Formats: sequence, C-alpha cells, structure tokens
Amino acid sequence: MGIIRNQSIKSTIILYIGVLVGVFNLLWLFPKFLSPAEIGLTGVLVDAASLFMPFVLMGSTSVFMRFYAHYKHTNNPQDAQAFTTFLFFIPLLGYALFCLFFVFFKNEIASLFIEKSPLFIHYIWYVVPLCLFLVYYNVLENYGRIIHEVAMVTAIRDVGIRLATVIVVLLYFGRYIGIDAFVFWSVALFGLAVVVLAVYFRYLGHLRLSGRFSILDKTALKQMARFAAFVFLGSMGSMLVAKIDSLMIAKYVGLEQNGVYRIAFYIGLVIEMPRRALTQVSGPMIAEHIKFNDWEWIKRIYHKISINQLIVGLLFFLTIWCNIDTLFALMPNGNVYATGKYVVLFIAMAKLFDMATSINEEIIAYSEYYHYALSVMLLLVGLTVLTNLWLIPIYGIVGSAMATAITIFLYNVAKFFIIYAKFKIQPFSVATLKVILVSILVFLANQCLPSLQNLFSDLIIRSVLVSILYIGMIYVVKASEDINTLIHQIVKSVLKR
Repeated sequence: MGIIRNQSIKSTIILYIGVLVGVFNLLWLFPKFLSPAEIGLTGVLVDAASLFMPFVLMGSTSVFMRFYAHYKHTNNPQDAQAFTTFLFFIPLLGYALFCLFFVFFKNEIASLFIEKSPLFIHYIWYVVPLCLFLVYYNVLENYGRIIHEVAMVTAIRDVGIRLATVIVVLLYFGRYIGIDAFVFWSVALFGLAVVVLAVYFRYLGHLRLSGRFSILDKTALKQMARFAAFVFLGSMGSMLVAKIDSLMIAKYVGLEQNGVYRIAFYIGLVIEMPRRALTQVSGPMIAEHIKFNDWEWIKRIYHKISINQLIVGLLFFLTIWCNIDTLFALMPNGNVYATGKYVVLFIAMAKLFDMATSINEEIIAYSEYYHYALSVMLLLVGLTVLTNLWLIPIYGIVGSAMATAITIFLYNVAKFFIIYAKFKIQPFSVATLKVILVSILVFLANQCLPSLQNLFSDLIIRSVLVSILYIGMIYVVKASEDINTLIHQIVKSVLKR
C-alpha cells in the first residue's frame, strides 16, 4: 500500500488543485461569461468525441496494462519498448476507420440533434480532431501509469487544460475572439496537452519506441486480440453508460439544459477525484499481482482502498450537500443552475457507491474472468438508454441523473457478486458501517446549525465545522488505520512547528 499511498497522495494534491480551478470555472467563470447553451456546446463536443474513443482505441490501452508486465520482465529491455510501440500505432487504424464512418454518417448523426441543439450541428466536425486528441492523451495517460509518472498526467489534464480554458473564456467574453475561435481553441487545448505530455515523457527518457515486432509471436497476438475484443465491447458499453445521458439531454431537452446538467454533474463528480488518483497508480500494480496470483495482497488492497475512498468521498459529499443551496446562491445566475440541485444528489450518491466498491473494475479486467463484465455491461447499456428515455420526459435533467445512478448502482452490484463468486473476497467490513453511521450523525448535526445571513461566511464556517466533526469522529472510531496514521503525521508536523 506504501507505493500506492505515496503516489496517489501526490496525484490527489494536484488533482484537487485542478478541482479548485474546475470549481472556479464551472461555478463562477462559465455561468458569469457563457450562456448555458455555450457551456452545453463545448461539453457535448467532448462527450461525442469520447463516445467514439473505445472504437478508435480498440482495446489497446487495456491490452497494454494487462500484458506489459510480461515484456517488462524479460532479459531484453527493448522488448518493452517494442511492445509499447506496437500498441501506440493501433489507434491509428481505429482512427482511420472512425473518420470513414464519420464522413459517411455525419448527416445521420447531425439529424439526431438538429431540433433541440442546432448550435452543435454547426460545429460537429470538431468531433473528428477532438477524438484523436482524447485518444492519444488516454494512451499517454496509461503509459504514465505504467512508468509511475501520473503526477504530470494529472497536472496537464486537470490543471493545465482548465487554466488555459480560463484564458480562452476571458478572450471570448472580452470579444477578442469570436465563437468560432472560442470553439477552435477549446478543442485545440486537448491537442496541445498531448504534445506537452509526449515531450515530457521523452525528456525523462521513458518514451523510447522500437520496431522489433518479432517479439510478438502468434500465440501472444491471439491472446491480445481476444482480450482486446472483449475490452473493446466493454469499453464501448462503459462509454455509452457514461456519456449517453449528456447526449440524450442535448437531443431531447437542448443545449441550455445540458449546460445546467454539466454544472450540476461536475459538482457531484468532485467526490470521485480520490478514486481517479488511486486507480491511476493501483491499476498496473493490480495487474502485476494478479499475474503472480498474489491474492492476499489483492484482498488487503481491496479492503483498504474501499474504506479509504468511502471516508474521503463522504467527507466531500457532506461538505457539498450541507452547502448545496448556498453554493447555487453564490453562483452567477445561480437561480438558473439551481434546478440541477438533485442532479448533484443522485450523481454524488452513485459515485459514493462506486468508490465504496473499491477496485472491482480493475480486479475483473486483469483477471481471467474479464469477459464476465462484458455481458453485464451490454445489459446495462440497454438499461441506461431505456431509463433515460423513460425518466428524461418526466423529470428532465434530474431524470437523467436518476437513470445514471441506477445504472452505476446495478453495475457495481453485479461486479461485487462476480468477484465474490470467483475469488471469495469482498470490500466491506464493520468499518464500512462505522463510516456510514458517522456520516449520518454529522449530517443530522449540520441540520442543527443556524444559517448565517452572509452566505460566504456560512459556507466557510459550516464547511469547517462539518469537516472537523466528521474527521474527529472517524479518528475516534478507528475506521481506517491509514487515515489515523495520516492524522498522527499531520499533528506531529504541526506540533514540531
């Protein structure tokens, strides 16, 4: 757990700096200087491009994560370089096929959005280069995870792009650039991020490519192709589940409501950030330990990550939900975005459950039972579409959030039972109940706090009191050895000063 903890702490610090920038962008900058339709436009472009990513990647990044350890531990260091080079070129084939598909079916795709989101149609071609940028950033991100260089990946994605976006928005608001240039630079920033990350890895001496493809014998290629086929289908399903809500809102309700949804969705998504940091670091290590059948290590990490993610996730959930009305009141045009209040609740609760179920995705993906998740995912794709079609007309964007929450909950329940049936391990313990009970007590205590007239003061004081009470109770009940150790280290550091 030491390497995972140290690496994930560094990544989490950078990630939460990115969160602060993201919160500033989405809770103040965007509502102040952009219309909901303009917010929805840039979001839908990213979501549409993301939806095609699994098709372009063709499972290559998951193949890389699963099989890299085999080539890493050979006597020739060039084997790993050749394997890396091979998988770097696979997305080019997928991208060529995607471009052909887009050219032939662009009008059909556009027709889905022309009634409610005509602005998206005008800029639909930007989906093509944006998809390439997102694909290769994903490739480089996974390469960074393999070589344990996740900090820069996180810094560029969650801090660099967001800070650059501030500049683009201000230039657009100041009328130094028009909407065409605004959309162009919003997309181009992702391409610039790919270049910067590739140059950084090359500077460190890691990104060494080699054409010795002879190391890939027919048996290995068959294993990779079979694994990639399952991953490809599963990734398509996973991306559909993740992005279909935004696209269906754009289709049935419009870009304005999509903009509101994106703001609320992001607020709910903030609590998931520790999971992203942990996954970036733990993924390659899980794959390696599964390769060597070290299930005692897997079981121990499964428990630790579950309880630590739940503790941190609930801290952020309580801080956000106890201040939700104040957050919207402080936002520019907050009355417009306050309609997404219960989007925040459903998305946050879904992400909490996802965090509590720990590394179930990684355990299944890197085990011999990876194909089990595919059947479940394909069923959930259908469920996601049906629940969105059912709930959006009734509840609007809140209905889409409810559909997303239902899907995430059922998917994690299914993965839980697959892992328990095959490996006889599960992530929960008595500590899980302790943490849930503490969070309920803290929420009830918050209800007793009086509201201050000054909204900003109320936000700060309430957040501090809720955090202190929650962290103190978590420490007292000894829910997590790692959390208690971290608190001891912080206290010692403060006392020394």
